[in-house]
Amino acid sequence: MNQLLFTKSKVGKLFFAANLLTALLLLFSLNVSAQETTVSGTVTAESGTPLNAVSVTIKGTSRGTSTNSSGKFSIIAPSNATLVFSSVGYTNQEVSVAGKTDIPVTLAASNRELEQVVVIGYGTASKRDLTGSIAKVAGKEVADKPNSNPIASLQGKVAGLSVVSSGTPGGSPDIRIRGTVSIGQVEN
Repeated sequence: MNQLLFTKSKVGKLFFAANLLTALLLLFSLNVSAQETTVSGTVTAESGTPLNAVSVTIKGTSRGTSTNSSGKFSIIAPSNATLVFSSVGYTNQEVSVAGKTDIPVTLAASNRELEQVVVIGYGTASKRDLTGSIAKVAGKEVADKPNSNPIASLQGKVAGLSVVSSGTPGGSPDIRIRGTVSIGQVEN
């Protein structure tokens, strides 16, 4: 009988320890969730119009969201976090949460203008300087081709370039670049 009571006593102690551990874990989880809060707000332009698709991220992390068509956002963030608001055409803005749950943000328009640039195979060029494609043939590629006219050596090196002999001895060839031949037409 003493063995039976002793066993019941051990079971009771284990049950008490399990309940105490569960209570401590529950208390700890409540403490952790109290450190993070749901932060919401509205992002507008200086004119007061709501801004759509503004990126809202927690600084130093990859967690984030974006604003809806009404400029509203909602994100779960630590109470000591800093939110970074960014959008194309506007200056980035950082706002400290500091325990707040509602954060209205007004973004200022950026005064920087971006010049249009076209990336080409060997460098960059301003878009306004281009009207079509660019091709570059190095001199050493043409120098080793035995030809009476170096322009004729460009045939096959530049897309869309046709070098056509005029038929006159010693005459310079005709150079045609794109647009002179249509589909099915035979080149002269």
